[in-house]
Amino acid sequence: MGNRMFIEKFKQSIYTCFRCEHCRDSISAGHKVCPVRENTSGFETYTAKGKIMLIRGVIENLIPLSDDLAEVFYACTLCGNCWDKCYSKKFIDHITLFKAFRADLYQSNLVKPELRTLTDSIRKNGNPYFESPQLRNKWVEDLIDEQSYKKIHSPPHQIIYFAGCTTSYKRPEIAKSVFNILTTTNSDFGILKGEPCCGYPAMVVGDKKLAEELAQKNVESLEKMGAKTVVFSCAACYRTFKLDYEELVGKLNFELLHISELIHKLISERRLRKNKKIEMNVTYHDPCQIGRHLAHLKAEIYDQPREVLRQILNRPVVEMPRNKKNAWCCGAGGIMNLTSKEIMMSIANERVREAEGVGVDAIVTSCPHCKQALLDAITTTRLPLKVYDLSEIVAMSSAKDYFKRE
Repeated sequence: MGNRMFIEKFKQSIYTCFRCEHCRDSISAGHKVCPVRENTSGFETYTAKGKIMLIRGVIENLIPLSDDLAEVFYACTLCGNCWDKCYSKKFIDHITLFKAFRADLYQSNLVKPELRTLTDSIRKNGNPYFESPQLRNKWVEDLIDEQSYKKIHSPPHQIIYFAGCTTSYKRPEIAKSVFNILTTTNSDFGILKGEPCCGYPAMVVGDKKLAEELAQKNVESLEKMGAKTVVFSCAACYRTFKLDYEELVGKLNFELLHISELIHKLISERRLRKNKKIEMNVTYHDPCQIGRHLAHLKAEIYDQPREVLRQILNRPVVEMPRNKKNAWCCGAGGIMNLTSKEIMMSIANERVREAEGVGVDAIVTSCPHCKQALLDAITTTRLPLKVYDLSEIVAMSSAKDYFKRE
């Protein structure tokens, strides 16, 4: 095994897989399970069972680490659908297992060059997009004057909004919507000056050392700001703080809330009320990372977004056949946009066609990665659908002085 210590930790759980193949075809859900397998050649290699057998071969020194293995393990959205359908899921944490094996591949330098440049960009720029750190908070500069800008970065603040890399650089309309909601409800909130990456890309690439450094830096910065609650609009950031940070830096001393949870709370407390009628039939796309990823904690966020939409739109959400714990991935998880763009788009195209099939005007989700993937798929398929983040719908309906979205 040499220095392949990450996967060695999970040796016992690997042998609990009894190859039932429910990670390929689920009897309980009544449909296929692995989005990558269903959008590639269909080889068993891409199922959870197949990947576990490969890891077992490595542990038993029957299969060497190689570029071919890396190709398989990085072509995975880490959506967690295989875990949800697994009959041995009490003993196997598929997502953690596959991330550990990616860490071994990364440590053995068996990753594509673009993944190395991604972690290099995070170290240099604080984000995986090769963007200037000076532009990180440009979205908020567009909304407030210089004095307010300084105040929002200065402690103390009860609530800190952690926007994340993808929201800040790629989907700033989401950050602006969250800002508007928090301002409308007179919430005492701030944002981090020089907010770095949450560490999610580093974790899924396999650079655990970088992930630990980022986690430590973020926790220190949030504690200096006096944070009692940290709010996230990015499902990946929220999941990373909620699930990975305890392993990386220990127990956190502040509350973590996804924006959908906070909006639901604000509406329940009557601090946020709609003042504009929106006529729209929508379906809701469940992000994997605030759904299945949190199931073992019984903390899945399924009902809150739907209840918010019901109250805002005065009509129930039109459900896609695959929803909540059975929701089909958008394709963007596991940094598939860098490792397997063609497969990612095939998965996303399948999801928007499913949405079109239920006769809605728009897809609503609660993650910038999901929004971006679904928008790209709509462009590719030319379907007559729109995509919104939940925070955008709420801001359009309830926030004061709603800004023009970019």
